[in-house]
Amino acid sequence: MDLVEGKLWIGGLSAALDGKLLHDQGIVAIVTVDIKPLPPNGNLDYLFIPAHDVCEQDLLDCFRSVFEFIEKGIKNGGVLVHCFHGVSRSAALVISYLQNRYNISTDEALARLQAVRPSVMPNEGFMAQLRLYRLLLQLDKMDSTVMKWYNLQRTTKTNPHRADTFPADEPSHARSSSALKCRTCRHVLAHGEDILHHKPGEEADWKDLSWVQFALSDHSRTESCRQAFFVIPPTWINAINAPQGKLNCPKCRSKLGAFSWNQSLKCPCAASFQPAFYFTPSRVDFIVNK
Repeated sequence: MDLVEGKLWIGGLSAALDGKLLHDQGIVAIVTVDIKPLPPNGNLDYLFIPAHDVCEQDLLDCFRSVFEFIEKGIKNGGVLVHCFHGVSRSAALVISYLQNRYNISTDEALARLQAVRPSVMPNEGFMAQLRLYRLLLQLDKMDSTVMKWYNLQRTTKTNPHRADTFPADEPSHARSSSALKCRTCRHVLAHGEDILHHKPGEEADWKDLSWVQFALSDHSRTESCRQAFFVIPPTWINAINAPQGKLNCPKCRSKLGAFSWNQSLKCPCAASFQPAFYFTPSRVDFIVNK
């Protein structure tokens, strides 16, 4: 078990199970990121993050709750963040905390941690999530199209046939300054901010920070490819009980485009998306509300 700074510690399972060590170091709260929780101890506060040490594992979604738990814990005593070996999963959580706490880059946070525990090294998937987290924190865009795209891809990887649990809201004029509307009946099909903006030939990849910056920039609306409108699926698309098929307007049934939960679909510009939900430009209007 190694002291990261102040009252924050990192370690492996053996340290988390050593009652005397925890008592001697004043540990009052433990973050466990592993496949099973610790046996309960009534004198400690616990936060359990179920996770395997694989690149496909999502940790980004829990970075904020881990930060809040650590901040609360260090006010009362020491906090230990641990996984099995104290190398990858726990390191990713501590790095996310340092990034947020000190507004530093992923590489700087990693270097700080390796200075006190040289063995730490999150896997490539965790590092990509940490770099995305850092950029979204900088831009104050944690609730953005990019995060929705990240969550959508994560959801469909765990359930490749459907993503019934993916949260989506009905389009609302009040929510958005722009919208995609059916050209036939003018029904609002999707929010403008849920369009996955991309440059011709460049795919929407959350691991590509240059795409993330473009997708969240003011230039995306004017420089984005307009050969097809790929979107985060609203509720009415989520409700279609099929893995793939055509998209018809939920109001007038006009043909609009196509979708697939489990196969990639290509934009005419050659960019591919998976999962994919697109509207054909000749069938919809992109309206900017004033």
